Amino acid sequence: MVHQHFMLVQNFTVLENIILGDEPLRHGQLNRKQAHERIVALSEQYGLQVDPDARVDEISVGMQQRVEILKVLYRDADILIFDEPTAVLTPQEVAELLAIFQRLADEDKAVILISHKLQELKAVAAVTTVIRRGKVVATVEMANTTTAELAELMVGRPIDLTQHHETMPEGPVLLALDHVTVLDHNKRPRVNDVSLELRGGEIVGLAGIDGNGQSELVRAITGLSPVASGQIHINGNDMTNASVRQIIHEASAIFLKIARRMGLFCR
Repeated sequence: MVHQHFMLVQNFTVLENIILGDEPLRHGQLNRKQAHERIVALSEQYGLQVDPDARVDEISVGMQQRVEILKVLYRDADILIFDEPTAVLTPQEVAELLAIFQRLADEDKAVILISHKLQELKAVAAVTTVIRRGKVVATVEMANTTTAELAELMVGRPIDLTQHHETMPEGPVLLALDHVTVLDHNKRPRVNDVSLELRGGEIVGLAGIDGNGQSELVRAITGLSPVASGQIHINGNDMTNASVRQIIHEASAIFLKIARRMGLFCR
């Protein structure tokens, strides 16, 4: 099984993670050469393209996903279960992973894909079983089923999959980031030259895979991490590297203004 949250030792190499618990031995010693050759062979056979000597904490999330797959293949598994495998991948990495699934099936491996992403199921699954509230409600042939029908089976009622967006009037800029850079503990950029504006009446989403700087950006905005370069303005005031107390005070002033406008009682 390949879990949604990777079960890798970050300061181990790819090879060490794959063979952990199933180490090949020769005269009582770890046979790295044998392990290396087998991992390279499996990588080439299934188009996984991993470097056995790379450290896990230095490779991409998508590459770590491939290491998890190789851990299973290294143990000669014929049935592979993937739990929400695309939740942390970029669109390009998703496309590459779906191609790997197809190659596994072509090699006579049985693949179980646990997912709520209907387009991905349509792309690779031959048959899908829908479970709702712990019970099987249907098993369908994907070639004869639409995503709308799948969604209805999943929630128990018809679902409108079209998106409706309303245009909101522009309000004042309440939060502005101007070329903000935040470094990690190794002095490497975790947030690199980010600029954005948040206006009153807006909902701004930060889209990204876990570990790509979202937490560090939030920490910088709230004063918990220093800003290496750039500026952060709240309500028009420069709050770059201000204390948490100062930032809370400035944000509270905005909240109170909105609360009074909405007629909410605030102390």
